[in-house]
Amino acid sequence: SAVGHEVDFSIADFVADLRAPTPSAAAELLCPDQMEVRTYLSSLNASLQNQILRTLRGARERQQSLHKRLRNPAQLISERSQRLDERELYLQRLIGQLLQTHRHRVNSLEKRLLSLSPSRQLTQQQRQLEETQKRLMVAVRNALRHQQQRLNHTADMIRKLSPDGTLQRGYAIVLDARGKAVTDAGSLSQGDTLQARFGRGRATATVTTVEPAGEDSSANPAPTPTGN
Repeated sequence: SAVGHEVDFSIADFVADLRAPTPSAAAELLCPDQMEVRTYLSSLNASLQNQILRTLRGARERQQSLHKRLRNPAQLISERSQRLDERELYLQRLIGQLLQTHRHRVNSLEKRLLSLSPSRQLTQQQRQLEETQKRLMVAVRNALRHQQQRLNHTADMIRKLSPDGTLQRGYAIVLDARGKAVTDAGSLSQGDTLQARFGRGRATATVTTVEPAGEDSSANPAPTPTGN
């Protein structure tokens, strides 16, 4: 909206998304400076890149923290199994207490009803007790099944993340003569004996060439261990 004079107002001024004091000012708003637009876009691009870097850095820190917290799979499975056993015992005790409470209640009602001969009410209470027992048993089985599924899922995830699971996917662990894992080719020398551990079995190899990290791969061919 632009009338032509700063002091003039029209109804359009009060409903327009943007108001300019004059038509020339409106033309300036419609045609912004390209350098300002490029500067603004450059600042947005820099801000976006910084945000992405911060996000990646945070994700990397969380991944490293989770990696440090990764515990022995066998210990986790043992703890989960023990916790499941404890919950099962707790549920069994709870069921026993509930059944005993209902049984005492039924016995009390039965004594009161026997004095009045209310066979109909006694039958109804017994039916309710049976239904309650069935519901409790179903609830316990469902709870145990759910806990077993969670345990199986956790155990499966742990097996996939374990070193053995990594070996089963085609990776290998290379050990030196002292039985330590080799992580740097620069620590090896020609003629060293190595052991490679696979998902199934082991192999012994001899280093024929060494190509430390950072050297041109075209100058030194890739190492070719020779199995014994």
